[in-house]
Amino acid sequence: MAPFTLVILMGLLLQIPFFIHSQTYVLGRPFIMTRSFIFTTAIMSIFAFVNGLLKDLPDVEGDKAFGMQTLCVLLGKEKVLPLCVNLMLIGYGGAIIAGSSSSSIISKLVT
Repeated sequence: MAPFTLVILMGLLLQIPFFIHSQTYVLGRPFIMTRSFIFTTAIMSIFAFVNGLLKDLPDVEGDKAFGMQTLCVLLGKEKVLPLCVNLMLIGYGGAIIAGSSSSSIISKLVT
C-alpha cells in the first residue's frame, strides 16, 4: 500500500500542480503537456514506488505477524531488493538517455 500511496503523492500530486503553477504563473505560458513533464512525472513515480518498497524491507517480520500482505512479504526480501535496484537503474538510465538526446546543450553537459 505504501508504494502506491507514494506514487500518487510524490509522483503525481506533487509534480502536476508544481508544473502547472510554474508554466502558467512563473513563465506565463499556457499549460501544455510536454515531454519533459511526462518524463519527470514518470521518473518521480518510479523513484516513489522504489522508496515505498525499500521502506517496507526492514519490517517484513512485523508485517507477517500482523497479516499484512505487502510485496516484501509476498516475494521476500531477497527478490524485492534486486527489483528495487533494477528499477532505480532503469530510472537513472532513462534520465541519462533523455538528457543526452535532448536538444538543449545544458542537458547534454549535465548528463
